[in-house]
Amino acid sequence: MKTIINALFLFVALTTVVGCGQSEFEGDSGTTNPSASIDQSDFVTTVTHVDAGDAQSQYDLGWRYFTENAEKAVNWWHLAAENGHAEAQWALGSMYADGLGIPQNYQEAVKWYKLSAHQGNASGLRLLGYMYREGNGVPQDFQRAYVWYSLSAAKGNTMGALERDEIRIHLSAQALEQAQAQATRCFESSFQDCD
Repeated sequence: MKTIINALFLFVALTTVVGCGQSEFEGDSGTTNPSASIDQSDFVTTVTHVDAGDAQSQYDLGWRYFTENAEKAVNWWHLAAENGHAEAQWALGSMYADGLGIPQNYQEAVKWYKLSAHQGNASGLRLLGYMYREGNGVPQDFQRAYVWYSLSAAKGNTMGALERDEIRIHLSAQALEQAQAQATRCFESSFQDCD
């Protein structure tokens, strides 16, 4: 049931992105849907940049294909993610988590969320927290979930803040203190000392 709800959430979030030109995370992480503003001449320029290996253009092209062909979106996001594009990494992780355009694979989702999170991407941080909360692709760990949600909240992600506050009840006072210290250490290290 949770997988269906997550898939529906991702579908609504990503199709909303395509429809309005910005993600529901715009206020949280700055994630935008560039395809909504790409006209035909911009599309030709984007393809030229894609051919040159430009990660941003690969990511943009993934959005261009998302509603029409999820498999093509995955292919473009995979290229951009491999080139280190943090937003493409969380988008690809979400496709793996929900089995959209690619077979569902929680371990791959975690891999891509971690790569995005280590670049400080608020959505990647929040979704990594979700994976730890649910035990999808990683052992269930409320303390680690709290850490990732806290970091997402620190980057301005309101969903991360809400989910952090919800999970707090699962932690003892000592575990909460450890999680807060770990989140602080991670944040102060620019997301490098997080594990």
